[in-house]
Amino acid sequence: MIQVDVTDGVVRLTGELERKSMLALIQPAVRAVEGVIDVEAQLSYAIDDTRLPVAADLTDLLTTRDPPVAPEPVLPRIRPRPHLTLT
Repeated sequence: MIQVDVTDGVVRLTGELERKSMLALIQPAVRAVEGVIDVEAQLSYAIDDTRLPVAADLTDLLTTRDPPVAPEPVLPRIRPRPHLTLT
């Protein structure tokens, strides 16, 4: 949740964003508002989505999930032919 306070054209943003990538978007958007003189941001974020995961981060994902299981093959059902006896 973000709190916004405005005093004499100075916008102060405080709180936590969901993702770090939002930081780069929020200040330019606020500055574009007519009458805004300055933006002071004291924002944190919950998830750092600006970097690729390294192998160590993926190890937990790979070891905590069950390996995929191939489905059982479906074989056609073969019915025996009736025997004919000729006399």
